[in-house]
Amino acid sequence: MNLAALNLAALNLEDVNSGDLPMRLDGKGVLRAFEVRCRTARGRLLVLPLFALGLAISSARASGADLADSAVRIEYGFYSGEDQVVSAAAAELGRIADGAPAAAYLRGLAALRLAELAERRGADPSSLLGDCVEAAGAAAPPPEKPGERAQAADRARVDAAEALALAAACETLLARREPIKGVLHARRRDQDLAEAQRLDPGNPRAALVQAWGISREQALSSKESRAQLAAALGKALAAFDSYREREGGFPGADWGEPEALAELGELRLLDGDRLAARDLVERALLAAPDYWFAVELEGRLAGR
Repeated sequence: MNLAALNLAALNLEDVNSGDLPMRLDGKGVLRAFEVRCRTARGRLLVLPLFALGLAISSARASGADLADSAVRIEYGFYSGEDQVVSAAAAELGRIADGAPAAAYLRGLAALRLAELAERRGADPSSLLGDCVEAAGAAAPPPEKPGERAQAADRARVDAAEALALAAACETLLARREPIKGVLHARRRDQDLAEAQRLDPGNPRAALVQAWGISREQALSSKESRAQLAAALGKALAAFDSYREREGGFPGADWGEPEALAELGELRLLDGDRLAARDLVERALLAAPDYWFAVELEGRLAGR
């Protein structure tokens, strides 16, 4: 077996140590372990599934390892605020055939993450968000075929829901950025979310994007709007809690929980409930060490 693809140096990791972790082979000949623990340069503990790091035996398909590698680097780059890591992963995805739905999904996810980081810097992410919507559309599996096995049909429905939730996330951000077209973007978002929830009831990313449709700016200034957004984020977190047992599908289609935790933590902090806020922020950092927004909230809680 070999540790493939993931460039640990690019992630600025130190002291990689998998320990004595239980491992098993899945149905595709991929060696899995529960987790590998790595320390970032800031000293926080990064916990990654070994499969996401690309640990595979020779029988595993190289494209699958490449996709798993790209997925973990996209998410690490976003949560640590390192645009170049996400950009590098997106560039490598360009080597994979455009017709691969999983590759299209990851291209869309990379565009979303780069757009969010650009927005954080005050840059215009509209072009990236357009790329995200286009890639998410290409990721949607073809319609169910007559006679298709139930398990395959179910997997296709879940994948389609994930692609729709991703497109809806990008439409939500576009609606904020383009006021003139905002109504059109919001309508498309609502249509995508309704279809995602029909295909995969309880999908947590669809629930999170539903919450993103509530204005954060209004929630920061209005107690009533804040309660509405907090309820929607709480619903999304409940969906994440009940969804963890599901496996398979697109690599990278497991994003969103750290954002829901940190965003709800900010609302609790604004309401003066520092204990609840601290708990939510700590949970966000456990889920995504070095998550820049959670780190900012941690500083506010500490009075920095």
